[in-house]
Amino acid sequence: MRTACKYNGLKAYRLENEQIEVVIIPELGGKIASLKRKSNQIELLFQPKNPYTKPSVFNDFSLFQPSGIDDCFPSINEEEIEIN
Repeated sequence: MRTACKYNGLKAYRLENEQIEVVIIPELGGKIASLKRKSNQIELLFQPKNPYTKPSVFNDFSLFQPSGIDDCFPSINEEEIEIN
């Protein structure tokens, strides 16, 4: 299921199934901001102290939050992921 939402004031989408919930921020290039396991509501991704902000052209890269698992996608090879 996909629903529109806000994440720290930015337009985002929540994607979920019976096992996981993912929040993606399109304005930040598809940043994966949150990944939760629904059975115990544990956040699986590092959550930065300062909220994500949208950079402008020519901004200093070092001023923005570089964290995120989105740099790992897409992977080079086909993979299967098993969630227990």
